[in-house]
Amino acid sequence: MKKKYDDQWRSFINRVPQGQDQGNKLRIYNKFKDLFQMEKYLRAIPDRRTRIEICKLRISAHNLMVERMRYSRPKPKLDDRLCKFCQCADTEFHFIFQCCNNATLRTEMFSDILQIFPQFHLLPPTAQFIRLMECSDVELMKIFGKFVVSSVHKRNES
Repeated sequence: MKKKYDDQWRSFINRVPQGQDQGNKLRIYNKFKDLFQMEKYLRAIPDRRTRIEICKLRISAHNLMVERMRYSRPKPKLDDRLCKFCQCADTEFHFIFQCCNNATLRTEMFSDILQIFPQFHLLPPTAQFIRLMECSDVELMKIFGKFVVSSVHKRNES
């Protein structure tokens, strides 16, 4: 029974709606979530705001243009949903690794990460992204959560 449910869940998060070449709303989630189970960070991170912001980023329930413009008609291509700070595609990856609005916070985050994972910078950016988003290490999630909360706050204040 569990295997059947797991298979249905996996099929759902990987489906591409008919007539859409840009994937479904869970296009990012399916890159790092492969088991149907409760995530460690939900119990390990005591700050509710941090858990909420990490969750919103993971399931694309945030205010980045990649999601906000999803509901525009006609629907713009992903590459045309631009960040108000950088004029680049405003995706989750951009928010974490490229957005000029988060540059100082990102530098602090990577400095903190390198204290506990000295080899982290050797991973390619896509592997770093998956490592951050998969939430498998509690200490990493605390650092990442601090970055996400601060970056969202800064973005909302700008």
